[in-house]
Amino acid sequence: MTPILNPSKGVYTYNCVEYDSKEEIYFSWYLDELFTAGYIAEYDYQPPSFNLSESVKYSWVKELKTKNKSMETTLLQPHDYTADFKIAWNTTADNIFFDLNKLKSGPFVVKYGLSFIDVKPSFDKHNMTRKFHIDQKWVYQRFGVYVQKVVPQKLFKATFTPNRYLYTDKSAKLSSPIFRSATPLMTFIKGG
Repeated sequence: MTPILNPSKGVYTYNCVEYDSKEEIYFSWYLDELFTAGYIAEYDYQPPSFNLSESVKYSWVKELKTKNKSMETTLLQPHDYTADFKIAWNTTADNIFFDLNKLKSGPFVVKYGLSFIDVKPSFDKHNMTRKFHIDQKWVYQRFGVYVQKVVPQKLFKATFTPNRYLYTDKSAKLSSPIFRSATPLMTFIKGG
């Protein structure tokens, strides 16, 4: 098992991929197990951004001693939002992880076979969830895409715990307290 490398300037590395948080790595382990089991076709980490607003600029004339010079100043910077994950589901996951007939049923919201996920920690010390909710509404209004907030530890309790999560981050040794309360994927699928 590969350990999670210590953060360098707020970046965590796992299997040569740089993630913004440990929670994003934990969620990628979850998706890896779903991919291996055939429930998802693919997933992308940090898919293309949604452009929510263009920059706002204004032009003005600066009077110099001998001439006038046209100037342009940026009043507002552009605003983009990037989801943490985009998941393409296989139909085998229907009625297990979502219900195609109900938009918000099961642990995932799926529209047109896709889910967009924003991963958040259990404790949000920088209050980024507040900002996410504004971006979430804006993405839905402009693009009709629902971005779902996922807290990995809560998702693991509600569904299954990925096998790699049962091991410590640095040394990749079995973590016994977590191991006792974990539900493997196949147990969750069978309803046990």
